[in-house]
Order: sequence, then C-alpha cells, then structure tokens
Amino acid sequence: MTANPEKQYYVPGYASYLRNLHSIDRVGGVRSSYRILSGLTGYERMRTSWSAREDSVRWMVQSNNCRNHPLFEKLIDFIILGDEKYALGTKWAEGLEFLFSGREEFLVNVLGLQSFGTAADTLRRWETMPVVKYLRTLRT
Repeated sequence: MTANPEKQYYVPGYASYLRNLHSIDRVGGVRSSYRILSGLTGYERMRTSWSAREDSVRWMVQSNNCRNHPLFEKLIDFIILGDEKYALGTKWAEGLEFLFSGREEFLVNVLGLQSFGTAADTLRRWETMPVVKYLRTLRT
C-alpha cells in the first residue's frame, strides 16, 4: 500500500498513520475525538430514506473507531446526549436489538460493514465491539 507522506508523521515515541495516533505507551492507534465528532455531524453520503434509527447505528459504528481513546466512555456518554431520540439504543427495553433489527442491508450496503450471515449473526458479532459492550453496561 502506498501511503501519502503528507498524511503521516513520525517523531521518536509517536507516529500518526491512517489518521490514528500511535505511541509507545498505548496499544492500538487512537482516533481523534474531534474527527469522530465532526464525522457524526457531517454526512459523507446521505440516503433519502435515512431515519433517526439508522443515524443511531451510524453514530455507534463511527464512535467505535475511538475504542482506544483514553476517554472512550466519556466520549460515548457525550454522543448519547446528542442522540436525542434513541440515545444509541439505551432508552428502550429492546435496546440495541431494536436499532439493528431489519437493518442488515443498511449495515452492509450503506455503512459498508461486513455481513456475518443473518442479522442475528451480525448482531452477535457486534457484541464484541467495545462501544456495544459499554452501551450494555448502561442498560443494567
């Protein structure tokens, strides 16, 4: 893969690569919270049939990119405040299942996520995502 030199840098102990900060004291790249928040408020592509429910799923997927951020949970709490209607699935008894049900096509085709068979299989796979694990703790 050819990397654009203008989009990466290295200094002893730190490197920026693929828009993530890598350091010797933190495993995994740290995504900028600014980039995530600006991505949540601006749409790369917009469908005419977009719903608030689909927006919650999009927010969840994008916020998972900050999973290595030292303030990850506080960032998710802040994002929940901005999702007035669904609060990333924490407002309903059905929770995340409600957000994902019947959305396999949306998850794969619109968000570009990998399909893992049935919608139920995809949701089970999503249970391993740090953002989903944290949201589950808020439901108890």
